[in-house]
Amino acid sequence: MLRNGILLVTKNKIIKFKYLLPFALILSPASRAEESNTSLINMTLEELLNVTVVSLFEESELATSSSVYIVEESEWLKKGLKRTNEIMALQPSAASYSFLGGSNAFAIRGYANRISTRGTATLLDGVPLNSYSFGTAQYLLPNFDLGALSRAELIRGPGSAIHGSDAFHGVFALQSFSAEGDTLETELGAGSDSYTRFNTRFAHSFGPTSKLTGVIASTYQGDSQIEFNVPNLAAQGIRKEKYDSQTGLLKYASNLNQNWTTELGIYFNQFNSDDFPSIGTIPLGAADISDGESQFEMIRANIERKFSQQETLTIDLFRWQTEQTFFYTIPSVPSQSQDDRRQGIKVTYKDTGSENENRWLIGTGFNRQKITSALFASGRQPFDGLEREIINLFAQLRIPFFDNKIALDLGARLDDYSDFGSQTTPRLGVIYQPDDNTAWKFLFGNAFRAPVGGELTFSGLIQGNPQLKPETIDTYEFVYLNKAGNNQTGITLFYSQWKDAIVVIDDLDQPAPFTQRYVNQGEFESQGLELEYRYIGDSWGIDSSLSFVDSRNVHTDESFVAFPESILQVSMDYQLPNSNFNISFSNQLWFNVQGSPIQSSDDLGTIWNSNFHLSYDYSPQLELRVDIRDLFNRKNNVPSLWGNPDGLPTKGIEVATYISYRW
Repeated sequence: MLRNGILLVTKNKIIKFKYLLPFALILSPASRAEESNTSLINMTLEELLNVTVVSLFEESELATSSSVYIVEESEWLKKGLKRTNEIMALQPSAASYSFLGGSNAFAIRGYANRISTRGTATLLDGVPLNSYSFGTAQYLLPNFDLGALSRAELIRGPGSAIHGSDAFHGVFALQSFSAEGDTLETELGAGSDSYTRFNTRFAHSFGPTSKLTGVIASTYQGDSQIEFNVPNLAAQGIRKEKYDSQTGLLKYASNLNQNWTTELGIYFNQFNSDDFPSIGTIPLGAADISDGESQFEMIRANIERKFSQQETLTIDLFRWQTEQTFFYTIPSVPSQSQDDRRQGIKVTYKDTGSENENRWLIGTGFNRQKITSALFASGRQPFDGLEREIINLFAQLRIPFFDNKIALDLGARLDDYSDFGSQTTPRLGVIYQPDDNTAWKFLFGNAFRAPVGGELTFSGLIQGNPQLKPETIDTYEFVYLNKAGNNQTGITLFYSQWKDAIVVIDDLDQPAPFTQRYVNQGEFESQGLELEYRYIGDSWGIDSSLSFVDSRNVHTDESFVAFPESILQVSMDYQLPNSNFNISFSNQLWFNVQGSPIQSSDDLGTIWNSNFHLSYDYSPQLELRVDIRDLFNRKNNVPSLWGNPDGLPTKGIEVATYISYRW
């Protein structure tokens, strides 16, 4: 493609995706799975509270030693979500930002800057996806199509004692599509700016012991023609913000006998984008646009041996590889590509114990990460070929007291890195449950993040630093959680202290073309309050949260101004009496937030986004839906993590209709 006189040569990554379609249509299911309904009111609080991924034990949210938010498919459907990253922003004290080439960046409990997303672990069916190049999965997997997922579990706060260095600020755990029974279902959607969405997915049992599950999904967003201002210049630019993604997966699960179970999975995703924001209008003016493309393939296997009702041995193996490229309008760096590969094994032995007995697990794992290729348009990036091996040991123990009314949770993990040495991360939880519906918790978690390839060498125009050491964070939380009848209430107070933070500083003494470099220099802290309330009635429901966050640099006393000081979310769900119509109305408001991390950036005022959802069950098989995003067409400017002092404009009102059919 030709961009401002610069020829950008892209890789040929065309995949004959249509050849995968027959796999989704080969099998005719014997019976239809239980109907999925997009209304919260058809779910129980017990279902909503069950945690399955972010803890190595299956447990309720009342009992887990983390601040967890669970999102079912029904919730993101009724809120009109289009991309995977939008799930992250549904929880309190969290935000998702548009990043280079249509990719994403996350911030949890403040700390919003252009590299803070490197501290969030992304998991897909338990497999860690963060890359060695940049320490995040959000660049290499910008959109794993929503039609290929059934659930997400989100941890706010450190998770290194369970998930290692990736889980510095939190965990974003995705669970691929699964069904209780046999099913074959298809969804088609179309909307504003040539938006289309399609998925076909199935689950088919082979007798009582084996099941095959598969998904083919795709999303396309056409030219959105979003105008943006160039500060201090009488000029405007236009971004298309056009993208397409395709996802496929195939899983085979088998119970070999009553003691042995296995599951094998194959996953694929590709993503292409045109004219998304780049590094900012301050350096690039009206040419602040960038493109991206990525391709991801993964295989995984799970083997479980059950010794008794309480004791199991689990072996998890995986291997994935990705190719990812950004394209810029920067003459000195017109393109930048990174190809990563990661493989590993984890062995876990656990004893869930009986009631009032200790619960424990021990495990070990091995990961090998390699940057198989890293190129600029002019040649190799210096982290091309870097490789890292990690051996870990981990353990958890829960000790109950006083008939399970008090539980002490202890955890620790030792990670030994081939390139910088060892790091130990502890975890502590004290949980008091005076009855079956209430929990009081004190939680402590320590986490670390090891520097990654782009930080140790250099990336773009930022000089690397081979002397970097891991950054660390300590987090303390007091939590109250109550589930009384149809009501659920949660209150969380938190404080975190981030030391030896890896930051980017200006340094004009660096050799050309570098103007900045990575250093261990920052000391930051964050504190806040999170309030949650959920009600599920017979005909209507409400889901709400309010969070207050103050995060700042301890030395300069400057706040992380690109993260809102408070976030209010309110969603209402109503089932019309004696009808098959369901209405949902969701609102999200951000208060006291600025256009970029720069202290002098513009105050964006109150960012208010409202979405409307209407669904109609024409029959048990056929469902029709209408979504209206940004219902009041506010066209909010939202924060940027780069040099955009007035933020990034959004497209305004969007309308989409969907039809889904289940055989």
